[in-house]
Amino acid sequence: MKNGLYLNDSIARSKFKDLLGNANHLIITTLVGLHAVEANLVEEAPPELRAAWCPKDFKVSARRARRMALDTALIRATDAVDVYIRYARRAPSIIQNVGLRNDIDGAGRSIFRKVLAVQKVYGSHDPLLFAMVLVMVAWRNRGAHSEADVDIDDSVRQIIEENSGRLRADFRGLDAKEFLAGFEDGDPRFKEVASLIHASQMLVELLEDALFRDLNSEQFLKDLIWYVPRELTGVDAERLRKKSIQSVWGRDQSDRYTAVLARLRQNGLSTNKKMASEKRKKMRSPVEFNEDLITRLCSMSPSQVYAWAKPTEA
Repeated sequence: MKNGLYLNDSIARSKFKDLLGNANHLIITTLVGLHAVEANLVEEAPPELRAAWCPKDFKVSARRARRMALDTALIRATDAVDVYIRYARRAPSIIQNVGLRNDIDGAGRSIFRKVLAVQKVYGSHDPLLFAMVLVMVAWRNRGAHSEADVDIDDSVRQIIEENSGRLRADFRGLDAKEFLAGFEDGDPRFKEVASLIHASQMLVELLEDALFRDLNSEQFLKDLIWYVPRELTGVDAERLRKKSIQSVWGRDQSDRYTAVLARLRQNGLSTNKKMASEKRKKMRSPVEFNEDLITRLCSMSPSQVYAWAKPTEA
């Protein structure tokens, strides 16, 4: 064994990026198209749509469609944050703080309460980002006509007001008072929506960095072996889990390392350490599973692996 392994990006972050994608670009594309409608540059639907479209007032229709597009963008960004937290909590979890796990579980389907749970542990890392994401979730809930979590408390407003300078600097001139007034009015503008999407991306970066720094690599490796593949559920779970472990660690010592390495790489670990870009040099460092740990794991028998990986509550 010459090298360790690395967790460069969590599954949670990959899911977040897949869902949110290049949201700002897509919003701008939509708004450009609506501008053309509002300016009467488009007067009929293209034939391939096979849809009737004859608005009484092009400007009114374009403005209402713009509002729907921005509301939809808030919904998508909020759902992406929810996806990150859910997958970060999902075994093998990068959230190893038991209290935080319990609070997330206790939040049920409330995205707002999940963000509050994470804020309780990591909020001091960047209060402004948490405040903005809480505004985003509440704003989204208003647009989705939710009956719960549609407002923010005074502490969130205070954080935003106290960080007005940074808000302007980091979010393209966003004014704190106008931002909060827009939230109260419930009518999002592109600048506000784009800023909230950017804040959600920054928050996920921050959380990934914090969770990676707090991660116990050996415990994560145990969970990875115990809980993956996810099909290991139901009455046959123990039999199938032992069979899965046997298929890798039951091999001859000469090719066991290759089999173990393949299993771990299939589940998100890499032999290559991802280097931080110049822009992100102060952010996340990959989680390292050192050579000694991997060597020890490869030397175990199937029964030893089972006993080593088995959760204490199992």
